[in-house]
Amino acid sequence: MANHVSSYIQFDNLSQQSQKLLEEIFDITRDYGRDSGDCVYDLFREVYGVDKEGREFCDETHGHIGWWSDELGSKWLVVEDATNDSLSITTAWSPPYGFYTTLYKMVAKHSPEAIMWVRYDDEMPNFIGCWGMAPDDYDYEEYVEDKHYEQAFGILPYIEGEDGDSEWNDEWWDELDKFYDEEYKYFIEGYNEYRAELEQTD
Repeated sequence: MANHVSSYIQFDNLSQQSQKLLEEIFDITRDYGRDSGDCVYDLFREVYGVDKEGREFCDETHGHIGWWSDELGSKWLVVEDATNDSLSITTAWSPPYGFYTTLYKMVAKHSPEAIMWVRYDDEMPNFIGCWGMAPDDYDYEEYVEDKHYEQAFGILPYIEGEDGDSEWNDEWWDELDKFYDEEYKYFIEGYNEYRAELEQTD
């Protein structure tokens, strides 16, 4: 069963204003760990417009975990690394689709041509995938479960030895990088076609 999910978020076509905003919000010198109390309201004030008085988003049974699940798509989120155009995060159990979407909308306010590309993988890995967003409400997603790895990539993340024990397959990450590169190409090609169609209808 899935546990920790790593997401790697990259932006292109960002204005200086958006880059500065990302630097200010995701200051990795601060403690954003899931055990740091009300930091969720500090971290997402600019993204979600919620502060300590914003607890109406929480459900009474689960406290702020309900808010996280509803608004982010995961019961917690940890910022691992950040720059002015990228972000690495870890979440519980699932990719935080709500967070991806809301973060993109915030950035796009000051960068109307912004493109966001996300790669994510579960630690087991039970699944891997990617998520893209671009102007004019264009989005893209590809999701692969472990039962389809061999069909999709031609290899598995683990190799079963003669003794029945499994070892990590060193070729896995190389194949995964190829997959993400191909998917990014499809994402950009699809967006360019989509935009061309919009221009024809104007």
